[in-house]
Amino acid sequence: VVEREGRAAGGKGRAGDIRAAECGNKGKVLRAVRYTGPDGRVAVYKPDGSSMRKAFSRNPLPVTRITSRFNPNRLHPIFKTVRPHRGVDYGAATGTPVQVTGDGQVAFAGRQGGYGNVLIIDHGRGNRTLYAHLSRFAPKMRVGQRVNQGQVIGYVGSTGWATGPHLHYEFQVNGQTKDPLTVALPNAQPLPDAYRRHFLTQTSGWVAKLETLATRRVAQTDPAQAQ
Repeated sequence: VVEREGRAAGGKGRAGDIRAAECGNKGKVLRAVRYTGPDGRVAVYKPDGSSMRKAFSRNPLPVTRITSRFNPNRLHPIFKTVRPHRGVDYGAATGTPVQVTGDGQVAFAGRQGGYGNVLIIDHGRGNRTLYAHLSRFAPKMRVGQRVNQGQVIGYVGSTGWATGPHLHYEFQVNGQTKDPLTVALPNAQPLPDAYRRHFLTQTSGWVAKLETLATRRVAQTDPAQAQ
């Protein structure tokens, strides 16, 4: 069941953004509502204000061809010495879009030694991600710029110390690098308490429509339960 802005309940076709949705799986019903906060940011929540997604996705590329894993004792392919590899390398063609793995703010954008072109994103709560060897940055990628999970922030390249085009990706927690493939990904933060009244004002009507549709379905499939 989907409710769209500008489309009557159960109507066909497409009109406006999805405002509320409901799906069932193995007897469980899951509902979601789209909310635009006073700051203009759009997110999807459960009707009680809890988040519908993880704070981070696991991979920054649409392809996941791993060429080098997190390894504190890796033999460096260029210098032939043992140097810690503090992230994961994803092999991909030059120009492949790189997506930020979580909401945050650009903390660094520029050259950084052997990493070449680097973006560092501060996600708050002590979490940062690093994207290295980029061929170029996406437009407007500068310190202070807000970014949203899944947004393209740069493009794969081979700048710095690289034997070929790839993305070097790091996940940092309180200044310590963690294996991006195994680090426990936190849930996204729930709705801020300061926004709760605004949230309910914006979404309660759509939740009520979902309730109405659910009652209609029950009546159609089992009239006795609807009485």
